[in-house]
Amino acid sequence: MGEFAVNIASSYQIGAARDNRTILSAMDISRAEFFANFGHAINDLILGHRKHLERKRDLEGTLNREHSTSEPKARWVDGTPEYSLHIHGLRKLFPEALFIHIVRDVESVVRSMLNFHRVAGTQLVTSEEQAYRYWLRMVDACLKAEQSYGPRVIYRLQYDALIGNPEAAIRSLLDFVGEPYSAKCLEPLAQRINSSNVPVDFKSEDPATDRKVVEAARRLYAEIQQTPQPVEASPAMADQLEAAFQEPYLKAARLQQELSGEIAKVEHYAAEIEQYKLQLARQEQHYAAEVNEYKQQLARQERHYGAEIDVLKYQIARQEEHYTSEIDVLKSQIARQEEHYTSEIDVLKHQIVRQEEHYTGEIEKYKSQIDDLQKHLTDTTNIARKLSRLLENVEKAAERLANSRRWKLANLGSVIKAMLSRGKLSIGYDPLEKIVAAYSQWRVSHPEIGKLNKEIGVVQSQAIPETSVIEPDKDNQSLNPVNSSSEIVLAPKTSSVSPPVP
Repeated sequence: MGEFAVNIASSYQIGAARDNRTILSAMDISRAEFFANFGHAINDLILGHRKHLERKRDLEGTLNREHSTSEPKARWVDGTPEYSLHIHGLRKLFPEALFIHIVRDVESVVRSMLNFHRVAGTQLVTSEEQAYRYWLRMVDACLKAEQSYGPRVIYRLQYDALIGNPEAAIRSLLDFVGEPYSAKCLEPLAQRINSSNVPVDFKSEDPATDRKVVEAARRLYAEIQQTPQPVEASPAMADQLEAAFQEPYLKAARLQQELSGEIAKVEHYAAEIEQYKLQLARQEQHYAAEVNEYKQQLARQERHYGAEIDVLKYQIARQEEHYTSEIDVLKSQIARQEEHYTSEIDVLKHQIVRQEEHYTGEIEKYKSQIDDLQKHLTDTTNIARKLSRLLENVEKAAERLANSRRWKLANLGSVIKAMLSRGKLSIGYDPLEKIVAAYSQWRVSHPEIGKLNKEIGVVQSQAIPETSVIEPDKDNQSLNPVNSSSEIVLAPKTSSVSPPVP
């Protein structure tokens, strides 16, 4: 019913927003009277159905028959915890209503809320931190209501006192509501019908819970234990609660005003749209007349240009016939030229074939000549290479022969002559030295011989022997006093010259 009170306030605000133009304002129905009538209707409705509740409890065995047959009740109690947030609105609905603020240890409340599903089947909260925040919201709202209305409207009752000393607690509570005490009032306390059946070993210590929230709840509970309930009402707090209560329907009123403004704009735009429609209708008629006029002009131009098109078609037909005849003449000329050029092409093809055969023979002949020249060049280079290596071997053999002991013994005259000339004259065989000197001079004047060996290796088709034998001429043999039948054997570079056999 707390949200219901807010909705009533919003409805009254909307119904009285335009002064005498609305029925509530025109009939001078005040806000308090509007609320009170709804409250009286709810009160009569609940009291009228009281017997149905007693009948159900009687069938369930939760109501004492002797007590239920007493005079009808004029009071009813609703213990919904969420009403703590709507005390101000409920007070407007029920101006004579009284409120009881039962304060219980926050730890016990959290444990009970976490196990509420054991009784109701649904979870009241999903986490320990949410339970602490729930307790803080409810208790803070009740404390503000205590300050706003004072002890004549709200009575603070400690839960521990209700359990520890129920008779004293009930007596003080009945004094607050103005009802006489009866021992039967203690009978309902024998069974707690809303207990969450918390297990003995249950612990509510979730590490994910914000410890600041827990400390704030514990600190607030400690302050409540140490601070008594205010003895007088606070107008400032009452104004604060009134402002908080008015905020939702004032917001709704603002939204209603904004909606009214938007509706006015829409109506204004609708009127403008109607004007635009009229303008468009007039313009449409004007442009329709112009379109009809343009259609007539187009029809006249179409007839005029149709005649011109017919003339042009006739001229095009005559030109087409003329150009067709010219095309036929050109086709005939092209055909004759094609035949002429075709015969010329055949003659040229025949000439090309004969020239190709002629040049093919010439190429084969040149290839044969090139092969012969290449073979001759190969033979010549091989001979030149052999001669070059032979002369190099002769040079080395002459040097070794000149330095040999036997040669010096055989040519004492030349040795003595060389010694007297102090090195100006060489010791050796004069004809051989002349040959070697001439070859050395020729080799110096032809440096390309050094590259010739590499080129010969590429084109060479036969291997050149590494050694050769030089047989001296008959004239040279007569000059050798030691042994005219001896021969000089030129060995490879790694071998030495064999001395003459004595």
